Amino acid sequence: MKNTVFALILMLAAFQLSAQVGFNLGFMGGPQYTMMLNNQPLEAGGKGFKYVPTFGRTGTFKIGYNFVPPIGLHVGVTYSEQGQDYTTVDSVGFETRTSRRATYVKVPILLHLSSAPGPVMFVMEIGPQFGLLRDASISVAGIPQTYTFPTTLLWKANDLEFAWALGAEFCVTKGVHFVLQHRGDYGIFDFENKDVSNNGVPFYAAERKKANNMALSIVGGMNFIIKGAHSKTTRHYKGRTWRNNWR
Repeated sequence: MKNTVFALILMLAAFQLSAQVGFNLGFMGGPQYTMMLNNQPLEAGGKGFKYVPTFGRTGTFKIGYNFVPPIGLHVGVTYSEQGQDYTTVDSVGFETRTSRRATYVKVPILLHLSSAPGPVMFVMEIGPQFGLLRDASISVAGIPQTYTFPTTLLWKANDLEFAWALGAEFCVTKGVHFVLQHRGDYGIFDFENKDVSNNGVPFYAAERKKANNMALSIVGGMNFIIKGAHSKTTRHYKGRTWRNNWR
C-alpha cells in the first residue's frame, strides 16, 4: 500500500499537475489492435498455432469532473469491436484460419491527471473498466460456425479490465480541445465460459488455459469544458499569458 501511495505521489510530481475544478464532456474514436491471449486453438488437433494481426474499431463518450486540483474522475461508455484471428495446420499440412469476434460495451472509471494549462496539455488516465458482452461470432475458413446455443455463451457476459490512456489535448478555442490519445485495456480474468457444452460435450478442453482480452487503440476526438467551470489561475507560457480556463 505504501508503495502504491509513493508511486502516485511521484506521478503527480512528474506531471506538474494543476487540473482545475470543473466538468468535461468528450468523445473520441479510432482503430484498435485487439488480441485474445491464449495460444491454444479451439479445434481439436490443430497444430502450429500462429496469431494473425486483428483489428477493430472503438468509440468513447465520457464525462469527467476535476474535483480537486490536480485530480479528476472521468467515466464513460465505450463501444469496442475486438477479437482474434489465428491459423493452425492439420495433420496433412493444410493451414486453416479461425476468426473470433466480439463486441463489448465498456464502462471505464478512470483517475484523470493532466499537466499545467497551456496550448498543449498532456493527459494520463488509469483505472478499472467493466465490459458487457453484446455480440460474438466464430468462423473457420470464412464459414460462420453455429452451435446448439447462442455463440455469446462461449464468453462470460461480463469482463473486468485494467484500462489506461496517454495522450495530449490541443487547445482549439476557449473551452474546446482536440484530443489525441493512446488508449488500452487488459482483461484481468478469464473471459471464456468454460462451463458451456455443445450437445452435452464440453466445448472447451478441460486442460484449456485461461484467456484474456486486450485492446490497444489510437483515438482522436474533442473535449468540451462546460462554461462556468473554470478557475481564475493565471499562468505564463513562452511570454504569453494563459488563464487557467482551458480545463
